[in-house]
Amino acid sequence: MTTKKNVIIISIVLINIFLIVIYCKKTNELCIGCGGCEYEKFTDTIKVEKIVYKSDSIDYINFKSTVNSNLKYQEDSWELSFRIGKDFSEKEIKDTLNKYSITGERITKGTCTPYSIKDMKLIKK
Repeated sequence: MTTKKNVIIISIVLINIFLIVIYCKKTNELCIGCGGCEYEKFTDTIKVEKIVYKSDSIDYINFKSTVNSNLKYQEDSWELSFRIGKDFSEKEIKDTLNKYSITGERITKGTCTPYSIKDMKLIKK
């Protein structure tokens, strides 16, 4: 009796594992932003379009391409925290006349993150 009971329990566990694997595989295939994306490298020149504040500090900044007016980028305070002080100062980023040279990757296929800015340098006036 115990052998039969053990076989049933092991069968149920194996079936559950099999169903979980199938569910995870299907979920990843249908998941927006999950794999299958392709990117190409890009460079652009941008300027500050709008600074959005939250509690007296920068929440995020909208940038606009000076090369193609249809291209817009956004950097939030977390992303900017790695750049301010290293590549430029907070005073410089608040100057809407400044321009920046950026390099990164832009999506060409799929539904993942549309772009990532790898490098951002202040273009000296």
